[in-house]
Amino acid sequence: MAIKTDNMKLSDEFTKQIEAVVKKAAGRHPYMCELKKQSSQSTLIHIFYMDRDDMRAMVGTALKKRGMNFATGKGYVLRRKTFSGGSFYGWEYDALQVGDTRPHKIQLRFKVLSEGTRKKGKKTGPTEKKENKGIVFEKDLSKDLKVFSETGDPKHSKIKYKDFMKSFMEDIGCSENAKRQKCLNEIIDMGALNQKRPLVFSGKDIFVGGRDPNIGHLVTDITLDIGCDHKHIYMSLKFGNTVTFMNSGVGKIFTKQDFDSGTIKNSDGLALLSLFGLEAGRFVSVFKEAHAAATAGKKPVKGSAAVTKDTVVVTNKIDKRRLHNFIKTAVGYGFYLVHLQNNGKIDYFDIKKNDLPTMTTPRSVVVMYPKKTAPAKRVDVAIDTPKFDLKMNIRNKAGGVYPTHIMLDYKIKH
Repeated sequence: MAIKTDNMKLSDEFTKQIEAVVKKAAGRHPYMCELKKQSSQSTLIHIFYMDRDDMRAMVGTALKKRGMNFATGKGYVLRRKTFSGGSFYGWEYDALQVGDTRPHKIQLRFKVLSEGTRKKGKKTGPTEKKENKGIVFEKDLSKDLKVFSETGDPKHSKIKYKDFMKSFMEDIGCSENAKRQKCLNEIIDMGALNQKRPLVFSGKDIFVGGRDPNIGHLVTDITLDIGCDHKHIYMSLKFGNTVTFMNSGVGKIFTKQDFDSGTIKNSDGLALLSLFGLEAGRFVSVFKEAHAAATAGKKPVKGSAAVTKDTVVVTNKIDKRRLHNFIKTAVGYGFYLVHLQNNGKIDYFDIKKNDLPTMTTPRSVVVMYPKKTAPAKRVDVAIDTPKFDLKMNIRNKAGGVYPTHIMLDYKIKH
């Protein structure tokens, strides 16, 4: 019988911990934990879940609690780096045991659990498909549109969202005789393109994707070709009570070196902080305190915003013109916003050029910093406009601490 080396024992221990963490994190949801490769030099584990980003975050938090992070564990040191491929996003650990000169490499690859996932290797948990609800909504609505284009009947038995279909088709000029009129020429599914809109800087002015807020062709999930003139109707689909207008990277604007030195030096980074009325020194402190807490293994403090946040009203301190221009390009116009609520109801409205300035005017701006007693790796800004309750956040989305993204979430005022 072969005797396992110390590195193999370390691999076994790490694999057991991963399986336990993934099982607990998944709860009742489908998942799969698969040991793809194991040798004295390396271990490769594939982790499948319906939302790989959520699972990665949950696993990262759980491993830190167990000491499996950048810090020193019992008899070994772990160093972690992030990597990605076409269908996965993962971490690689260099596990160096005391007295060894060659580290044992442990790779975790987080993948989306899909119907095509094969049942190979060592695994736990059910493997049936469970898709993201937003993707399911997009597919269901696309099917409804195809049924309507073939039958002209918004109340057809095969249509799931009958009330929406009747109202929406009337609004875009396709009535119940659409089949005879050939109103819907083509239904084009665009959601998979996931077209990016990065931040664009012009001095102190900042835009999302560029200066032009006419973005229907960029944010569309389903495009309809209608009528004899082949007019395009752009539909941007959203699911849930709170959803996102924009999600842009800031990892090159706010670097680890900035936080190590305690000073934001990048002019674009300073412009972004100024746009929202954020104090540069306090912004740096938030993430340094979060890093210190994570290193010490402290648990996040839970409670109300009053307990965990310091709020600062900056409405009269910011340049409202600059912020307004930013919000206009983040929201945009030239498309229908189609929003499926958690209760199954679909709300929609046509965001038009003439309406955009009024609905996006910032009326109040409040910054929310984490308190020192409740460190968190994010800063939030609440912005009130006539049409939306907006919340901007700058935070880490990659399992680390220092900020990687800026997001603008919204709730529609009905």
